[in-house]
Amino acid sequence: MTKKQMIEVIQQKEAEAWLQVKVDEKLFGREHIITSKSRGEWCKIKNLMDDLEIEPNNLLPENQEATRMIIERVREEAAN
Repeated sequence: MTKKQMIEVIQQKEAEAWLQVKVDEKLFGREHIITSKSRGEWCKIKNLMDDLEIEPNNLLPENQEATRMIIERVREEAAN
């Protein structure tokens, strides 16, 4: 596996974990134990990326969906 491939795998795993955090927040709320656990899993990957100076790939479909969910939540909160 090349360095580029390793970076891509790490970015993919981070994107999947980030999307899971957003899905769990929507289903269970921000403070629920399930959300807390998924956020912890994402943090592990994100910390590794920070240590290795790897940037997230915001063009991955999972990151695009997570961004859409964040925008949707912000709009809902602004409407209330």
